[in-house]
Amino acid sequence: MQSEIKDAVRDALIEFRELDSTEMHRNHHEFIELLIRREEERLERNKRIQERIAGSLILTLLAGLVTWLGSWFVAVAKSVITNWPSK
Repeated sequence: MQSEIKDAVRDALIEFRELDSTEMHRNHHEFIELLIRREEERLERNKRIQERIAGSLILTLLAGLVTWLGSWFVAVAKSVITNWPSK
């Protein structure tokens, strides 16, 4: 990604003297569009990473809750069994 940007800048600088103002303006727009696309791709990639992290966090919390509830039910069941009135 960075090499493409560097190549585009180098090419623009090399051809700078040979361009007329209209062509230079068009090249500037193409370069700006390239930068905008790269930024959008970076933001999308970061969003996907954040969604994965959030999903992992939710699954971890659910697993912890299920584990806690399971241990609580086991403790209650043991208490009920040990305190059950005998005949």
